[in-house]
Amino acid sequence: AGSQTSKDIAVVSNLFTERDNKILALKTELESQKTLATCEKEKLEKKLDEETNEVARLRDELARTKTLEAENRRVKLLEAENARLRADNARLRTEANRNKCLAMVKQEKLDAAKDEKEDLIEVKEELTRTVLELI
Repeated sequence: AGSQTSKDIAVVSNLFTERDNKILALKTELESQKTLATCEKEKLEKKLDEETNEVARLRDELARTKTLEAENRRVKLLEAENARLRADNARLRTEANRNKCLAMVKQEKLDAAKDEKEDLIEVKEELTRTVLELI
């Protein structure tokens, strides 16, 4: 009976050893999987950071593009306003030249009227002298 007990103990001991070895192998496998999972997690976090940075860069680029588009629209409006102002300026220059010509014609008429007035004053003075002489 003692020999059977020793055999039983040896079998049970072997079973425990096998179980302990399996547990150790499973723990080792689990640690390995944890390490791989941690490494994969770090890779995914790095990729997420890179993609987050890319999204931020694209948003910045989109904002710059929208700003440039708005600036382009503003430039086009300013160009249209500039063209309108140039047309107004040309019209005003033409009108100013016409007014200058009219002023020159009026000045010539005024000068002619002054000359005529002076001539009439001279004629009047002559007539006045002649009348005084006749009296």
